[in-house]
Amino acid sequence: MGVKIEFTKLALFDIIKIKKWYSGKSENLHLRFLTHLEREIEKVKNSPLMFQVVRQGTRKFSVNKFPYNVYYLVEKERIVIVGLIHNKRSNAFIKKKLKK
Repeated sequence: MGVKIEFTKLALFDIIKIKKWYSGKSENLHLRFLTHLEREIEKVKNSPLMFQVVRQGTRKFSVNKFPYNVYYLVEKERIVIVGLIHNKRSNAFIKKKLKK
């Protein structure tokens, strides 16, 4: 029985926004981003507690080769991706976004 991955509306919006930005930079860059994101999500699926807790049960992992952190919650039978934030964002921005 696998762990279910769910995305909040905010996380889906983040992914669409990032994908759109990368598609404007290079022909296949957005596809590379999505591939790396999927690989990291698979790692989380296989071992949800391996990444550090950063705030009130929210954990984060980095997207390999891209400057984004993905924030997620581990619940009983699911993992909820709550948002993607650029690595250069301030801690205040991150806290504010995670409160939404």
